[in-house]
Amino acid sequence: MAPDFELYDTAGENPVHLSDYRRYHEQVQFLNVYIREAHPLDGWWMGGGIQGLFLKLSRSKAATDVYDPTTIAERREVAGRCETTLQYGIHTLVDDMDDAVNKA
Repeated sequence: MAPDFELYDTAGENPVHLSDYRRYHEQVQFLNVYIREAHPLDGWWMGGGIQGLFLKLSRSKAATDVYDPTTIAERREVAGRCETTLQYGIHTLVDDMDDAVNKA
């Protein structure tokens, strides 16, 4: 069983604990948690080469112009843009800068 955690939404408000959802385990299928940026400009960037060409040709909404956030405010801002752009219909929770939920 996953350890309990406390995360906040992209505005840094509305705390959520995993334990809040355990009683609804038959109704809740997943939570969306924004973790460390997977393909930042200053890391393993996917905007160039064949991957970049594929993203452009597919007209993907995925951002390829994001630097790896260095503060929780930056991470929340990037997560909020992702949530707004992709419009997948569920709220995004944001992992802290220590990536505790991602590492759990």
